[in-house]
Amino acid sequence: MGTPNARKSAARRYQREHPGTTYPQALRAVTADIVICLPARDDNPITAGLREITRAIQALEVLPPQGKYAAEILEGNWPQSNAGDFNEFAADLFGGADGYGEDWSNTTFTMRPYDYGDCTCGQESRIEEWSASHSHTPECTQTEIQAVQGKFTGTELREQFAQLKSRLNIPDQGAMWHCTCGVEDAYQTLLKNEHHSPRCEPFLPNFVYHPTGAEIRWYKYIGRGMEITGDLPEDFATHCVRSIQLTREGPPSQAH
Repeated sequence: MGTPNARKSAARRYQREHPGTTYPQALRAVTADIVICLPARDDNPITAGLREITRAIQALEVLPPQGKYAAEILEGNWPQSNAGDFNEFAADLFGGADGYGEDWSNTTFTMRPYDYGDCTCGQESRIEEWSASHSHTPECTQTEIQAVQGKFTGTELREQFAQLKSRLNIPDQGAMWHCTCGVEDAYQTLLKNEHHSPRCEPFLPNFVYHPTGAEIRWYKYIGRGMEITGDLPEDFATHCVRSIQLTREGPPSQAH
C-alpha cells in the first residue's frame, strides 16, 4: 500500500466493513503487518463521567495549590499531560490514560482500579485445600483422563481422548471433567456454597457513589464489561469532582 491516497481509501473501506472504527484506528489497521482486535468499550454518559472523575484525581498532582481546582476542571480546563505521544496512542487503545480509575475515597465516592490480585478472604485457599485432600478413586474415569492428559499433547491428546471417550462412553458435555466417583459433584457443590467475602479485594466495586449507595464494576478498564447497581444520578460526576475540591482545599473559611 504505497501511496497516501491508497492508504486513505483502504482505511475508509475498513471503516465501512467495521462500523464504529475511528479513522486513525482504521489507518493503523490497514498499514500494520498485524491487526489487533480490541475488546469493545462501552462509551456513554456514565463512562464519560467516570473518566472525568479519573482526570480530576490525576490533576491533583498537576494544578498549583492556589488554583481554583474545581472551577478549572468543571470548565474543562484540564492540565496538559507530560506523557508524550503514548497517551495519544493509548487514547484509542484499551482504557486510555483516563480509563482505569484511581485509588480515592471520601464521603461522596470511592474509586479503585480493577484488581488483578488474588483472593484475600480465604475462599480460594479453602477450595484448594479441599481439592488437595479429595482425590479421584483409581477406578474413576477422571483418573484415566488425567493420565492421558499427562502423557499426550496436541493432536495425539485429541486422538487418545477421543478413543477414551468411545471406550468409556463418556458424554460430550463436560467430557474433560467427567467423573464417576462423586468427587466432581462434591466439588461443584462446594463451589456453590463457598462464596467470597463481600470485602474480598478483587470483588469490591470499582466505584461507589455514597449518597445513594450505587455501585459500578468494570473489567480491567472503564466501559468494559461494566455492571451498574443502584441509583446513580445524571450529575454524579459533577458532585464527585466538587468533593475532590473540598478534599484538596479544605472547608470554606468562616467569616468573623
